[in-house]
Amino acid sequence: MLWLAAQTCEAPALTDGPSSRARVSQKLLDLTMDLLKPLRHHSEGQSSKGHSLREGERLRDHQYSSPQGNLLRPGGDKLFNPSSNIDHIITYIHLGTVFSASEHKASSIRWWSVAWSMARDLRLNKELSPHQDVDQGDEEAQQNSSYSSHRRSVHLSSQDISQEEREERRRIWWLLYMCDRHLSLCYNQPLSLTDIECETLLQPLDERIWQNARLDELEDILSNTEGRPRGPQTKCHNLSLYGYFLPLMTILGGIIDFTRAKTHPRFGRYSKANPFWDELASDISAQLDDYYYTLEQLGGTHVEMGRAEDALQQRIAVAYGSHIMHVMHILLSGKWDPIVLLEDEDHWVGSQSFVITTKHATGAAEVISSIFDSKHKFFSPKAVAMRLQFRTDDDRGDQNLV
Repeated sequence: MLWLAAQTCEAPALTDGPSSRARVSQKLLDLTMDLLKPLRHHSEGQSSKGHSLREGERLRDHQYSSPQGNLLRPGGDKLFNPSSNIDHIITYIHLGTVFSASEHKASSIRWWSVAWSMARDLRLNKELSPHQDVDQGDEEAQQNSSYSSHRRSVHLSSQDISQEEREERRRIWWLLYMCDRHLSLCYNQPLSLTDIECETLLQPLDERIWQNARLDELEDILSNTEGRPRGPQTKCHNLSLYGYFLPLMTILGGIIDFTRAKTHPRFGRYSKANPFWDELASDISAQLDDYYYTLEQLGGTHVEMGRAEDALQQRIAVAYGSHIMHVMHILLSGKWDPIVLLEDEDHWVGSQSFVITTKHATGAAEVISSIFDSKHKFFSPKAVAMRLQFRTDDDRGDQNLV
């Protein structure tokens, strides 16, 4: 947490000189790595004491995830410690987030991969039954796990886990789920977390209740799961981050899978002749329309006087949700490769898809102006870097729209 704070904190110790922040941040990063010593981020036989590695070297020597999902070092050694828990996952989320915004953007995927695999191993994607062991998984998974013998020695009944801890497990999983979709789009890679493996997991509690309820009330609220949606949802059900942004990421996952399948080198060639692809695109477009309808419904609800924070969150959710909805339509109907877009070998500019794309590009640009006017930068929709340029004739002459 100190390392995170050091990235933007304006304390005198961090602003005394041009290298003060970098020096303090580096020391805190080294300390963070040393505290993760059971996961062995340094080379074998090398003591972490007295060897301060730069961030890039830390990333270079970091372990990676094998395709089978077992976390291994390049030499095949075990990565996880039997005592790995949710705190470790949160640590990797923080590391991945900071490095995603640094010059080591691509290397941050290593940190995210560890967090995704560890969350799956700790079964954060499953609701714990009353008499299930936290570390109890499928028999096949236990046999394949490189450290299953260590994990089976740790016995913890789900009865020992409070409702608050169960909610924390859900929120961490859904946060990783959202980041997975975002990063899959950024780096053009397959999804790491699938919808089917969390289809029975409860959606997170409304953020207002989670933040403001008293502890004695929270336990009762969390115990009552009747009416709470389970699994990935495509409709907006509240105006918190998990309520309006998580459904968008669920739809984005479908768009990514759809586009990758349609452009597959072997099976994608049948896309032009098979109406299945058009039907699937229509289904995804209908999901986006349903999402926008539910978002507008929630955005039009009356906010009581004196609750300025709720009113602000309402405007933020509607503005960003509307903008990203338009961007999703562009991703669904438009071209992802700018070179293919410019070459236009299939005459896409004259198709109906181009008309739909330009319509939503205009809508996204209009929403952006309202976001800038609000002067509240809550979540930057930088997941999409697609630019569309076309000419329109009006009373003012030619106009370029980007």
